[in-house]
Amino acid sequence: MAQVRPLEVPVVASRAVPLITVSTVLQTLASITVLLRFLSKRANRSIGLDDWVALVALVFSFGLYITGILICTVGFAGFHMDILLPNQIEKFLLFVYVDNIFYALTLPTIKFSILLMYSRIFRVKPFQYVAAAVGLIVAGWMIGVVFAQIFTCTPVEGAWKITVARHCIDQIKFYYGNAIANLLTDVIILCLPLPLIWRLNMSTRKKRALSGVFLLGGFVCISSLLRIVSLRDIDNNDITYTLVTTGVWTSTETPLAIVCACLPTLPAYFKSWHQKMSLNRSKGTEDASSRRSLRTQQPQQWTEDHEELGGNITPLSNLSLGKKERTEAGDMDTNQIRVTSQFTVENRNHS
Repeated sequence: MAQVRPLEVPVVASRAVPLITVSTVLQTLASITVLLRFLSKRANRSIGLDDWVALVALVFSFGLYITGILICTVGFAGFHMDILLPNQIEKFLLFVYVDNIFYALTLPTIKFSILLMYSRIFRVKPFQYVAAAVGLIVAGWMIGVVFAQIFTCTPVEGAWKITVARHCIDQIKFYYGNAIANLLTDVIILCLPLPLIWRLNMSTRKKRALSGVFLLGGFVCISSLLRIVSLRDIDNNDITYTLVTTGVWTSTETPLAIVCACLPTLPAYFKSWHQKMSLNRSKGTEDASSRRSLRTQQPQQWTEDHEELGGNITPLSNLSLGKKERTEAGDMDTNQIRVTSQFTVENRNHS
């Protein structure tokens, strides 16, 4: 056994670097997709409950992300237990304890957002009943998992203070049970809208494309499956070192789930953005044409209008429509003023 030597924090093991990198990149991507989701819905004035639930899921995922970073920087993740002091191991286990709670909150919340989105899109009563039933199953499972995570040990602090723990559940078996249940509900939720999509009155190509959008969550199922495979590498006798690989897949699974949950809402945003850019380009072409026309007409029109108003041209910024303006000619009703160009003001009653 290696000699115990103290490590100073913050310190990052080379084994923990992938966890930090993957979690940071995907968490940023998840934040961007949620932002785009709200921009899309605001453009259509259709922000709904499913969007707010997605935002709550993002907040939970940030809790998961922050605790993951703390595990790697001040929690000694990636180092072997035999070179760590008891208080350093305790710190690691405390961060893992909090991380597990955020994980138990994040994934079900994402599923609630997806089910609410389904219910908003597919307004078919039987389908909505099924979606509600699946939501109740997810809610029940979420409550049970969060409760089990909080009371993993008796007393509670035994989860990170090994010396005071009188009884703890088998954490690895618990990880397996939770992961398999999450994967099964993911598959059910992914397949839920497919029968309705294929009954829609549209071409087969569009049905396939729409199905593909909803099935993008399959990437989450793949990461969930890989996370389950990684659980076999966990060794409670060297938990600080062996848990890192599972942590990488955990940091992949949750932000990726948020991204996939938001993707079906984004085509409307990009379509609106494309239409706006096309309109701006068209407007820019028309403005350029108008300016060229103005340059050819401006000198003659300016002279004629200036002479017509007797040399007194009221600046456009001084005009107050609907009120009386005093000029050298006396009171003039500006309701009778018409702006014909940037430099032209005509008084229709002037003789």
